[in-house]
Amino acid sequence: EDDVDIARAAVASNEGGGLGMSALEQARVNADRLPDLGTFVPDDGGELNTPANRGFIRQFVGQMPTTVQAQMVGADGRLSQDGVRALQNALLYRAYGNSPALSRMVESTDQGARNIVNAMMQAAPTIAKARDHIKTGAMHDADIAADIVAAADTPHQIRESGGSVADYLAQQGMFEDDLSPVARDLVAFMDEHKRSAKAIATLLKKYYDLLGAQGSPNQADV
Repeated sequence: EDDVDIARAAVASNEGGGLGMSALEQARVNADRLPDLGTFVPDDGGELNTPANRGFIRQFVGQMPTTVQAQMVGADGRLSQDGVRALQNALLYRAYGNSPALSRMVESTDQGARNIVNAMMQAAPTIAKARDHIKTGAMHDADIAADIVAAADTPHQIRESGGSVADYLAQQGMFEDDLSPVARDLVAFMDEHKRSAKAIATLLKKYYDLLGAQGSPNQADV
């Protein structure tokens, strides 16, 4: 008899029932539950379960349905494995948006893809905060999140087709592709540092840090 928020009712039904959601669908829902990212303290290694983020984690878990909260936290009060995965995927979605490529990476078990996702995860809080600033006009709109996702997905796509990243890079300029120049440069960097998630994450965070250092578009004489 009362007014019902249909979207919220559908989400609650899926989370509590047997229908379930895909990893990306759940990430989209959980991204809306993230607290203010200004209170998140990034860790150089991408660790989420840190004392500095205890309040952030508590707020995030508190936004979950009561039937899910028990699965999110262990006996020691830290995020469980399920909780860490939920927070990671929510941050990935908030930073990089919705795309089939992101869905493949979130759900992939390929070690190479997971290593790149780990790098993207380490950079996700920085990128998510920067994109929030871009939306409000507080930062110049030179967002490369879509290029990052396209570049991260390319090596996996190449391997799936039986090719090699080295051959793909050698053929650049000979054939048309859908990648932007920025994405192609990122493919080369990610391939060169494919064993170092830290190096890839450092590059991505550095870009957005430098973008933020340019100041607000509303400032005169930038």
